[in-house]
Amino acid sequence: MVNLPVRSIVYAVNTSLAALVALAAALYFDLPNPWWAALTVFLVSQPFAAASGAVMARARYRVAGTVLGMTASLFIIPATANSPELLILAIAAWLGLCIYLALLDRGPRSYMFLLAGYSVTIVGLPLAGDPSSIFDSAVWRTEEIGLGCLCGALVHSIVFPQALRSSVDEKIAAALADMRNWISKGLSAAPRPPGDADLKRRIAADLSEVRLLAANMEFEPGVTSSELRILIALEERLVALLPLLVAVEDRLDGLEVARHRLPALLAYLAGIRDWMVTGVQDAEELRSRLAKSLEVLEEVHLQEANVELLATSAVERVAELATVWGECTLLARARLDPKTALLERVSALTGRAATRVLHVDRGLAVLAGTAAGIAVWAAAAVCWLAEWPQGVGVVGVAGGASAVFAVFDDPRPMMRLLIVWTCVAVPVGALYVFAILPMVTDFVTLCLALLPLFLGAAYFLGTPVHSLRGLAFALGSQSLIAVQPTLRVDFNTFSTVSIASVLGAVVALVVSSLIRVVNAQWSSWRLLRAGWLELAGIADGTRPQTTAIWTSRMSDRAGLLLAKLADATDDERVRLGDALRDLRLGVAFADLREVCRAADVKVASTANTALQSFARHFRKQAIDGHSEPDVSLLAELDCAISAVFRLRPGASRTRGLTVTAGLRRSLFPSAPAFELVREP
Repeated sequence: MVNLPVRSIVYAVNTSLAALVALAAALYFDLPNPWWAALTVFLVSQPFAAASGAVMARARYRVAGTVLGMTASLFIIPATANSPELLILAIAAWLGLCIYLALLDRGPRSYMFLLAGYSVTIVGLPLAGDPSSIFDSAVWRTEEIGLGCLCGALVHSIVFPQALRSSVDEKIAAALADMRNWISKGLSAAPRPPGDADLKRRIAADLSEVRLLAANMEFEPGVTSSELRILIALEERLVALLPLLVAVEDRLDGLEVARHRLPALLAYLAGIRDWMVTGVQDAEELRSRLAKSLEVLEEVHLQEANVELLATSAVERVAELATVWGECTLLARARLDPKTALLERVSALTGRAATRVLHVDRGLAVLAGTAAGIAVWAAAAVCWLAEWPQGVGVVGVAGGASAVFAVFDDPRPMMRLLIVWTCVAVPVGALYVFAILPMVTDFVTLCLALLPLFLGAAYFLGTPVHSLRGLAFALGSQSLIAVQPTLRVDFNTFSTVSIASVLGAVVALVVSSLIRVVNAQWSSWRLLRAGWLELAGIADGTRPQTTAIWTSRMSDRAGLLLAKLADATDDERVRLGDALRDLRLGVAFADLREVCRAADVKVASTANTALQSFARHFRKQAIDGHSEPDVSLLAELDCAISAVFRLRPGASRTRGLTVTAGLRRSLFPSAPAFELVREP
């Protein structure tokens, strides 16, 4: 017996129902192309299997993108209609600009820019022969798309709604469970078992998905501004946990052979670990456990320099870890319990939360926009060489395919699927146009005729492994059938649209193969290089930024790198592991600059010398590739650490040792144990 996924079935029913409602409304209002309203339902229902918040977001930005694209058409088409070369150049430039802006946005709003770009190629360009009709066509297209967006959003929100909130809750719960597991192992007195790398990758992947889902939460019906602020604050705190977890784990590794001489430290770790992994985290209990850190610092002050350095850093990072963990659990409870959300501590955390800062690659965005513009030119050249003015749809499909798949490093596999399933849609479309639709007598029979087509396409669209096939088939079949108020059986029009749909996708594939394809290794290199350049700027002070901004952007890079692991070589997998190391390096550089501002001249001078050398190292690494720091950098760092050691006991000394220990462990993991450098 075939086991059909319930979620895909519900999605297919909802999408088909919404498409038929949109089609009925468009026919009722006598719009010229009702099929656009029905097709729009399929397009706005794509992400997250039609979770209502995601559909709302996509619908909103599809309408906005259509309005923006049709407004651009009103300016571009009439002004360049008498000069075909200038017309194609202007459309190509507009599409390239919109793709560039979409790739820089990396949020739900990016869909608006994509729509604005390819609406001009698909809708505006065919009207170049009659510019006087552009305004009416723009209004009609906006109405048709707006109607489809409205019907899709309403049906998915009312009929068997699937909320984003539950998906976000699942991902947050999974991330917290994995982090609790990591904490339990990391703070344990026993050696950690192998396999921690997979746990770290899973956590980074969960956090990336949380960010993606959370970006659409503001459009979810019933979600309040207070809930959004709590979610943003929780996401920020979860991201902040990553470098702290890695740092604590590293310091305790360095103290492995000396732990038996540090009973106060072991008791401190056990108490914090018990508080973090068991029961409800109470703030008063945490404060009492953290107060024992003073005993630990007195104990480690009697040890040799290397042990004191690592133990002091471990104590401080464990305290930070426990504090941030408590904030995470408090915010997680606040999302589920309105009473918790009213606490003063929750208000303080949500008040300082900010939207996450993400990585952007302007170079790849320029490349994607340029490739799309060239695809438009190439498609226009094909039509001109073939002396085929009716084939203007080739340009639209080439531009649209280039835009839709611009986000991928290698769009060729998706474009091949688009071509194959467009070809599959051609005979199905022919069956409807020439055999089924001529037998339709009223709207009821039209619905009965279209229902199998809609249900089949929607089912595959709602099944993740087949979603692209379903989308390509829905686009191809509905474009070919093109339901209108009056049936028009025209073989020439049908064959023109069929050939243009396939040929446009082929042109986009060829241009992408020649210009656009970026392999996983080169893309990973660009991500790491961006981090190294930013590290250099933080180290020498030319790119000052808060720890929260750096952590947010670098953890996003780590998430992007994780997606490329499957295609990476063994050597590249090692390099991808540098992302989390670089994340905590940036935090350490920023903290050391703060220490310099608060410390005496001697500490500030030696620390600044080391920071400038590290900046030069990472700038060189961004040019030449990954390399180990020179031994001279270790000597400069040890001089800075020794200067911090000579400070009087207190907060500045403790913080300085914490930061410099992290730098030494991260950059020189195989270096001999630290020894004090004598003053000259």
